[in-house]
Amino acid sequence: MAEHAAHAALAGFKWLVSPIITNLINKGYAYLDMDVAEKMQDLENIIIPQMEILIEAAENSPHKARLHGWLKSLEEAVYEAEDVLDLHCYYILKQKVKRSTGGITVRLESLPLIKNLLKRFTFGPQNIKLKHALMNLENVAAKAKEFLPFLTIGVSNVRGSEATNESGWKVTTSLLTHRVFGRDKDRDHIIDLLRERVGLEHESSFAKSYTIVAIVGLGGAGKTTLAQYVCDYEREAKHFDVIMWVHVSQRMDVEKLTSKMVEAASGMECPHLNNLDTLQMELTKLLKLKKFLLVLDDIWSVDDKQWELLLAPLSVGNRGSKILLTTRMKGAAELLGTKHFIHLKEIEQSDFVSLFMYYAFGDAKIDDNTLCKQLEGVVKENASKLHGSPLAARMVGGQLCRRLDANFWKSILNQDLLKDSMKSLLWSYQNLDAHLQRCFSYCSLFCKGDLILRKGLVHLWSAEGFIKTRDESKQMEDVAKEYIDDLVSSSFFQPSSLYEDSYVMHDLLHDLAEMVSKDRCFRVEGSLTKEIPREIRHLSLIMDRPSDVKEEICSLRNLRTLIFVGSINDDCIDDLLHDIFGKLKKLRVVDLSSCEVRKLPKSIGGLKHLRHLDLRNSSFEFLPKSVSTLYHLEFLFLNCTSVWKGLTHLISLRHINCFGGMLERVPRIGMLTALQTLRCFQVQKKKGYELKQLEKLTELQASLHISGLEDVEGKAEALEAKLKDKKALRN
Repeated sequence: MAEHAAHAALAGFKWLVSPIITNLINKGYAYLDMDVAEKMQDLENIIIPQMEILIEAAENSPHKARLHGWLKSLEEAVYEAEDVLDLHCYYILKQKVKRSTGGITVRLESLPLIKNLLKRFTFGPQNIKLKHALMNLENVAAKAKEFLPFLTIGVSNVRGSEATNESGWKVTTSLLTHRVFGRDKDRDHIIDLLRERVGLEHESSFAKSYTIVAIVGLGGAGKTTLAQYVCDYEREAKHFDVIMWVHVSQRMDVEKLTSKMVEAASGMECPHLNNLDTLQMELTKLLKLKKFLLVLDDIWSVDDKQWELLLAPLSVGNRGSKILLTTRMKGAAELLGTKHFIHLKEIEQSDFVSLFMYYAFGDAKIDDNTLCKQLEGVVKENASKLHGSPLAARMVGGQLCRRLDANFWKSILNQDLLKDSMKSLLWSYQNLDAHLQRCFSYCSLFCKGDLILRKGLVHLWSAEGFIKTRDESKQMEDVAKEYIDDLVSSSFFQPSSLYEDSYVMHDLLHDLAEMVSKDRCFRVEGSLTKEIPREIRHLSLIMDRPSDVKEEICSLRNLRTLIFVGSINDDCIDDLLHDIFGKLKKLRVVDLSSCEVRKLPKSIGGLKHLRHLDLRNSSFEFLPKSVSTLYHLEFLFLNCTSVWKGLTHLISLRHINCFGGMLERVPRIGMLTALQTLRCFQVQKKKGYELKQLEKLTELQASLHISGLEDVEGKAEALEAKLKDKKALRN
């Protein structure tokens, strides 16, 4: 594992050789009115390619530690330049808001002489900081030249980045239909056990209404896939009244798991309840006198009291109900009184070859019969090297299918990277494009087994600045969705059948995400068992009382992301947020959707980098005025009942979801020209509520409900809204 972690640490730096450095320097010097064409040419043509070679060759170099230190310095320089440039942009946005809302003072400031004087006064110190940050970034990047003499760059490259036959590449777009190989007998055996009623008629009235069947096997052996295969069959057969799927994983949170069971049984999102007794009563209502199948995927805990508490509501189910669980630990299954064990063995070699070929060929149609036979031969010769691991076959095959070249396949499958599953997963990660690597590793912030919702992930990645496109006609959100599709087609994400546009990550892939992001992302579950690294940028907290670790959180001065997950029951949350917002000035994402914040602290106005603020489960009558100075804010979710006029100062807003009916009462909504979501607009005979407020909202998408049209005075006023130009509006 230590060897894997060392390789993963270097793999996590690949995003630095994407266009991010050149874009930063270009944009920064443009603000400073400096011509850097010659400098950029040297950076793009010499330094960046050298950096890419260094990262690829470093894993086998005796100078690995020294190179890792330089890459850390480079990463710090990139973050620093981003932050300084971001502040520069913030003050530009501030001036823009001031001009759009000011009176005679602002008109005087727009005079050329006064404008230049103000620019020097306002941006002078900021320009100096920006110039220093950019020069530091250049200097650190240029040190790539110093390392080249110490590295042996071989001609062959396991990642295969040399020039290739163009016809060997194909673009993957649509998702493959998921198939299962070699598990029909196992599935049928489990189904027989689930239907078993022998002895139930003679059991006493005190006997449990359910029995337990366990699938036991190593990580990546296909336990979850087999359980899904069984569930698909049972949904069609309708033998059970209710089928529930709950991922358990290593942290045993009875309240959270009960909430998942309620959601699975009802088919609806569970209400935000902080009371286990209420949740259990709700589950009892849903299961009473019904024959259920409960799948508990990936159990680890051997805490019998916790299990007894979790399973207590199941006693109301009908006789013949079943629990199907998957685990690596037979002892955990025995603790629950499991009646039948299915010890998962490797599938037959012929089935495994078929599985590997299925992923290696993807949906390709190969017209060249000779090439097709060559590729099939390579797969058959090397399939045994994957040691029967379906996960390894899926991940390695998913990368091979992107390049249909027999020599390339041989070079990969002859490497010792196939010694174990984790090494093959790491190789698959290294073959991802840099932007996908960064997005995937970020997902280590989520708990194992948690559903990842497409829409929420798109918002988070966008707010973090991970989404880049050179095509100005494409929306950032659309590009983010393409990233998700790429990760699905590469098997890093798996579509979930529970909700539309939701995904899950295999446990081993989650372990991989943790390894490659360990210097950037950190997740605290339950209690703080180890020190939070000071250099991390992204933090998620899954604990009842986050205020217990207030000092540790407030010491993370470079933190960009703070996500609270699960049911937060902390009376000190308001004081905690006051301290956090006062000290962690670099925050870009703050997700408090699992908290009930009573009073939002004024100190939030100091978060000049903030892009994403989620307060959907908190209810406010008023918001502090300082919120109106969050000029970079792009995603806002809150519940507010009063009219908040300062909302229109947030000119970067792209998505807003305001519960409580506040949004349609806000005047001058037309100032939010980047807005993509606006559910309702009410026309009124008052200034700031005219239909023409919609004129400049050219990015609106989905649907828009307009009321008060009787207050529109005529055709000319109606045409001012330019609704026909809003191509993305569907209704």
